Amino acid sequence: MTTVTVATAIALAGCSAGTGGGKGAVAMAQKEGTDGKNPDALKLGKDIVTAQEAEIKEMQELLGAL
Repeated sequence: MTTVTVATAIALAGCSAGTGGGKGAVAMAQKEGTDGKNPDALKLGKDIVTAQEAEIKEMQELLGAL
């Protein structure tokens, strides 16, 4: 049987929730990139996708290490 510490459980929960929220942000930002017209909003959407994809990758790596 594997013993999970409270800290590990909290880390797992946080990373799991974070990847879900990040994926939602990516989907909304991609929609803006497809449907948007405002140049500032288009740039912001692209920046959000880049940042969130990096954070999702990092959280998935952390989950894999736990």
